[in-house]
Amino acid sequence: MKDSKEVATGRRILLVGAGGRVATTVLCNFARLPQRELRGLELLLYDINPEAVGRSLAAAGQFMRRTGNGYACSIVDDLQAACAGADILIYGAHAQPQPGSAGSWADVENCRRLFETSELPKKTVILNFANPADLLACFLACRFPENRVIGICTGPEEFRQNIARLLNYSPEAVEVDYCGTNHHGFVINLRADGVDMMESLRTKALTFDPGKFRAFRAGDQYDLAATLDLFLASGVLTIPLGHDPYLHGSRQYTSAAREARWRPDDRTIFDSVADETKSVREVCSLLDSWGTLAICRAAVGLLDGECGRLDLQVKNGGYIECAGPDDYIESPVSIHAGEIYRIPFAIPADVRLHVAHRSRYLSMLAEGIFARDSKAIVRALMFKGQARNFKYSITEIRKLMSGPWSLRDPSTTTFEEIDPQRIASCRNDPRETDFLFI
Repeated sequence: MKDSKEVATGRRILLVGAGGRVATTVLCNFARLPQRELRGLELLLYDINPEAVGRSLAAAGQFMRRTGNGYACSIVDDLQAACAGADILIYGAHAQPQPGSAGSWADVENCRRLFETSELPKKTVILNFANPADLLACFLACRFPENRVIGICTGPEEFRQNIARLLNYSPEAVEVDYCGTNHHGFVINLRADGVDMMESLRTKALTFDPGKFRAFRAGDQYDLAATLDLFLASGVLTIPLGHDPYLHGSRQYTSAAREARWRPDDRTIFDSVADETKSVREVCSLLDSWGTLAICRAAVGLLDGECGRLDLQVKNGGYIECAGPDDYIESPVSIHAGEIYRIPFAIPADVRLHVAHRSRYLSMLAEGIFARDSKAIVRALMFKGQARNFKYSITEIRKLMSGPWSLRDPSTTTFEEIDPQRIASCRNDPRETDFLFI
């Protein structure tokens, strides 16, 4: 074990939560980048579980040997010292539920405890990929107000991969323009080789059979079935949908979806990386089940590189009207010399209003991932009006959600625990209105 103070200065990335299974794929995926992008790169690994982070480091070493691409990598046990020297902080820690902190808030409380006494240089960029992604990004921005905080969600990339397979195009040919918040984004445009594909997708959706579809990840075929059902019913194309089994009700695939959904754990990843009978391509396919290659590309791009289209959560910065400047909006971006640029496309006024509605935004932040996916149906149906051919009425969906869908009282959100001053300013904002899309 190497103390972080002894590590030579360079392009230094601190990975917090390095012992988790998703973090293991991050470490391996760095070795898939060209060696020229890895020169001088150092990864410092921190986790409260030394045994788990040791397995992650071993898996990364095995995969570096097989790909021939390498970078410096060491375990650190002093988080404060490691933070002081980090150029990029990648946060991927997941909490076990703690007494008095349920659901998503257990992860926020875990994050608060980890960084209670740590400070970061102003130059350090924080890249979060732990769920709830936008909630943690907001918390980290409050905790480190002078640092740039960026979130990343792998859902849009998984959607693009599956749409490419459904439409028989290469993933590189498919472009998805969308904006929204974590676990609910509106697809504005869908193109393949520059040609609009919305009507083609609608035609494919009519005969889509998830049982015969080979998805990008195990279980994605059922997520896609729910997404296409909603698209046919309401005209709204939204990503991702599928974590909640209620969303599969219109196709009666609930049990099949539960059985099919599978993600490799850290032991499976390590065994596969070390298995010489498996090709590097097969191992990469396994790593892609967690979609973390985009995290590696973003981190290297933010240091000093160039990076094409990525799906990131960034502060609004004025590109969506009516949204607050500190609201984290998911949108495709590109990175040039470490700076982020939103890929330009027109966002319809109704989508801007929906995404920018403050009460709705704050309420979504306070929800768990399953609840967000469940309510995505209601948001979409209210957004376009209830569709006649959709199986569930809004009343029935409200019953499934165990309560009415109402955002008339912003005080229902516990986001106040993080930034009460911001919530107070939102309540007094004249742009705040009580409306639903019906």
